[in-house]
Amino acid sequence: MGHRRLRLSGKPRILILCEGAQTEPNYFNWLKFQNRLTSVVVRPPRGRQSGPQGLLKRLKSELKRDSGWDEVYCVLDHDERTVEIDIFKTDLARLNNRRASTRIEMVLSNPCFELWLLLHYEFTDRPYASLPEGSSACNGVTNKLLRHIPNYSKNSIDYLNGLVDRVTDALVNAGRLNSLEFREGSEHLPHTDVNELVARLLKIND
Repeated sequence: MGHRRLRLSGKPRILILCEGAQTEPNYFNWLKFQNRLTSVVVRPPRGRQSGPQGLLKRLKSELKRDSGWDEVYCVLDHDERTVEIDIFKTDLARLNNRRASTRIEMVLSNPCFELWLLLHYEFTDRPYASLPEGSSACNGVTNKLLRHIPNYSKNSIDYLNGLVDRVTDALVNAGRLNSLEFREGSEHLPHTDVNELVARLLKIND
């Protein structure tokens, strides 16, 4: 438990575990740099541990290696994997019940993280779904995002500095989107929890 007493500047030690190897770690490392969040650690996946169950294994391994995290956030895409996500959610709840000292949260985007990036530029509440010819729901979001960031790709970081003055817009748009979830047919609405994590990180910086 020594780690918990040695926090940098008295700020909470936060671990962000990303399911994605590029887009999410790039974004959170950029946000960390912009806001000098020295007590925040961002980790992309290593090796072959993929999907929600791979993320769960990584989470358990990280907690075993270092029990001093105050908060851990697991960032993943829904990507039309309802059953896998539900299992992950249940496993996370079980883990949270056993670990009073660390708060563990799922940060889910439906259909994918690109929705959060799109919300920096515009509000959207249209349902995104796979098309019969094989185009995924995430492709629909990415195609819309490309109108704002023509050079966007998962391994690119060039577009990130263009988001500096737009983070507040994204927070507002995501809050508005998530408030619509109680209306009829809401299970088909896009959704993101990333705004809650970003708001938390910005609050630490205040």
